[in-house]
Amino acid sequence: TGSSPVHETNVCTGPLYDEISACSGDSGGPLVSYNGQKPVLTGIVSWGIIPCGTPGAPSVYTRVSKFNDWIAQKIGSY
Repeated sequence: TGSSPVHETNVCTGPLYDEISACSGDSGGPLVSYNGQKPVLTGIVSWGIIPCGTPGAPSVYTRVSKFNDWIAQKIGSY
């Protein structure tokens, strides 16, 4: 049903509102959390359960913090 294993490079969330989860077209969208008043990009939409909106279905994001070193390296090369 559109599921894959969840790894340490993922963040798994439950639906934020009734029956709302990641859907087709959401891939690449942000999961933002806050460190005090500072917004932090925590995840990037990767996949969810099909059909989206399935009650209690999780959304799975790529965990950005697992790639901080790679991101810093790429940014530093410009």
